Amino acid sequence: MPNRTKKLRYDGFRCAYEGLLFTVSTQKHMKFHMLAALFSLGLGLFFRLSAFEYTLLVLTITLVTAAECMNTAIEKTVDLIMPNSHPGAKAAKDTAAAAVLLTAVFAAAAGIYLFAEPVFALILDAQRPAQQPFYFMTGIAILYTVFVALLGGQAWALNAKIKWVPSLLFGMLAAGLALTVYLISQWVYFTVMILLYVIIAGLRIKQTQAFYTIASGGLLGVVTTLLLIWLHF
Repeated sequence: MPNRTKKLRYDGFRCAYEGLLFTVSTQKHMKFHMLAALFSLGLGLFFRLSAFEYTLLVLTITLVTAAECMNTAIEKTVDLIMPNSHPGAKAAKDTAAAAVLLTAVFAAAAGIYLFAEPVFALILDAQRPAQQPFYFMTGIAILYTVFVALLGGQAWALNAKIKWVPSLLFGMLAAGLALTVYLISQWVYFTVMILLYVIIAGLRIKQTQAFYTIASGGLLGVVTTLLLIWLHF
């Protein structure tokens, strides 16, 4: 029974992620939201937002993404039940789209609140905000950005019909490794983490396709993390 419960939980997470990946890879509005999220997160790291501002930014992106997923689910369900034109089906789709619109308006307002002042300061005074301590939320924002980048990479690979798709798991592991090594700057820990990553990857590599999946995910995770660290600091 415990193994069955664990499997059901794993299947639940897997199905949820497949739904997210389906939305990103098939819905043009979601692709725009992902590009906007990457741009906003990068801009936030460049302008060195405070912990509260990072939290607001991440919550705003999550809210818009969740609304778009619900909109897609409702649209697909309505199309399945009512393939022909019907006033009730139109009302359901329009209402779901309205929810996305409301979150998008909130996101625009949050963007103005977060970026208007530092952008004008950069334009008028040609300077960025002063360097701030590395908040815990800064690391979360970096990893969140890597997650969005990996999700976009997977969606692109699926649309391009590439046989191997960057691994989300190993991309996030590599990103966490790169971020941790940067923060602690200890070669001993770096060596141990590299060995752990290689061991875990080795246990998962059973064929050539798995190797390219893990390697591309890890490379994308590391490169994105280092780029974001450079952008922030």
